[in-house]
Amino acid sequence: MSLIPSSTDESETERDGPFSTLREIHAATVGLAVGVVVAKTGSYELAGLFAFVALGAKLGSVGRLEDIRREPWYALGLFLLGLVATTLVT
Repeated sequence: MSLIPSSTDESETERDGPFSTLREIHAATVGLAVGVVVAKTGSYELAGLFAFVALGAKLGSVGRLEDIRREPWYALGLFLLGLVATTLVT
């Protein structure tokens, strides 16, 4: 069993649950990265834009944002974790 699943469909993975698809891992990783960047730079415009996209806004035909739109709670949850953890550490 690989640590990072290769499928974006939960029915095709060996286990169900949190972080069992590539889409969930990608959305969470992007959310964590954006949270850290916002905490370090104070760019709350980026935070607003990220939340806007995660909650379903379509900004053109950028396919890379599809995982964030399909798994918004992973993206937003890890965004908040990254924001709070970075703020507390620095």
